[in-house]
Amino acid sequence: MTSTRPKAYSYLRFSTAEQMHGDSRRRQTDLATLYAAKHGLDLDTTSFQDLGVSAFRGDNARTGALAAFNNYVQTGVIAPGSYLLMESLDRLSRGDIVMAQGLLMTIVAAGIIVVTLQPGSERIYSRESLGQNPTELIIAIVELMRAHSESAVKSSRLKEAWKAKRNDITTKPLTSIAPAWLRLRADRTGFEVIEPRGQVVQRIFKKYLSGVGQESIAEQLNRDGVEPFGRGLHWRRSYIAKILINPAVMGTFTPHEEMTALGRTRRIPCEPVLNYFPAVVDEQTFKSAQAMRGESSGAPARPPKSGVKHLLAGLAKCPLCGQTMTRISKGTSSKAGPPYLVCTKAKEGAGCTYKAVRVENVHHALVSNASFIAGSAPSGLTDLDQQLEAAIAYRESVEDAQGHLVEALSRGDSPAIRRKLDALQKEHDEATRRVNTLSSEMVTKGSVFVAKGIEEVEAALLSDSPLDVPRANAALRRVLQAAIVNYQGGMLELVWKQGGRTEVTFAWPQDVTGPC
Repeated sequence: MTSTRPKAYSYLRFSTAEQMHGDSRRRQTDLATLYAAKHGLDLDTTSFQDLGVSAFRGDNARTGALAAFNNYVQTGVIAPGSYLLMESLDRLSRGDIVMAQGLLMTIVAAGIIVVTLQPGSERIYSRESLGQNPTELIIAIVELMRAHSESAVKSSRLKEAWKAKRNDITTKPLTSIAPAWLRLRADRTGFEVIEPRGQVVQRIFKKYLSGVGQESIAEQLNRDGVEPFGRGLHWRRSYIAKILINPAVMGTFTPHEEMTALGRTRRIPCEPVLNYFPAVVDEQTFKSAQAMRGESSGAPARPPKSGVKHLLAGLAKCPLCGQTMTRISKGTSSKAGPPYLVCTKAKEGAGCTYKAVRVENVHHALVSNASFIAGSAPSGLTDLDQQLEAAIAYRESVEDAQGHLVEALSRGDSPAIRRKLDALQKEHDEATRRVNTLSSEMVTKGSVFVAKGIEEVEAALLSDSPLDVPRANAALRRVLQAAIVNYQGGMLELVWKQGGRTEVTFAWPQDVTGPC
């Protein structure tokens, strides 16, 4: 039987040192559960969570879980009269007062009742309550201004610390971060070349200037068993391109600083620093490579704006090695044959089996089975609490340590503190990636929102001809983790974000290979 009680949703956001030790999420969840029980509300199983997402810059309202909530409100998925429960208004926003007040009023104006659950000072913000007592809006504005002021002070301290480091850049490294072929020297006074990586970079430039294409260079390195830089399992054309356009190969470093305006943060390049890194190729070699690319300044070339060309872009995976499958066409653009999907690892000569799957067969299978795919999607509510709790606690402990070190650095320079800050920044980046991944999984596992995503997939695949490929691909990417193109059995294995798989036939096994 469908509940007639008002629906309630909880919103959680963590960012401060006081929320560490893994207790903050439990506390906020308990507050929402208790409030819903006391006031006869039906608390939805979905908890909107922005963990490691900035409310000072408004990222949570633009691209985070709060943005998703607001979108569901504006599109009617979340009905007027529903409740949004949060610990305090600073969970909603720490941005400037114009942005923060506008966000609150947009949600309230849509008929949502916002409740702050701070023990001893619960407050309700709704059309009715603000109409009866406008003073409540003034209290909200003051609270939002306080939250913004606190975050602005913290941001200013961090900026000043990094500004001091940039001012000393000619005498000491800004951070320990360096291109993959370099490392910080033991005495931390500069960088040194990692061999044979420096020789690999020189080989890449030599091959490129002799007329060998980037994809061919990657294939040769893979065939020769040259160990790739970083975390990559094999060399790719895109990584060769990054090396060729990076002025660090000739020793030049371009520091950046962040500028926030109109709710958007941009990284602004500062004055390039010559001879910051040890050069592995000379200036003339680097400029010659840029000239071959049609560049004069050494800046990265923009990718062609060709758009999404097949339904499984970013999703298709090889059944043998698990690597991405990419779209290719045989022949020139004017006489190209039908497009195929092939394993990138096989295509780049890094191993695996080269098999070509017709894109047309994949598209036909998805469109013709759209209703079956939507109907067979699992509801898959999975409990990720323990993993998320541990990730949050770790990330917040790192943030707390960073805050103490920045405070110490503001009282006097210390090489030891700088080294520790560098190490903590790497730990924080990795922890944030982990938290964001788990947070995204939590958001995708709510009943009504999973259903909404499935509806969008079905509608996009069954839309009037011609098929809107970018729209359908975007819908699929919202609900799928991957799509394994199992050409051995002629099956597409759709891996859902909320858990579970759906299989559809796209070709007989003997029909899936194209010309190699």
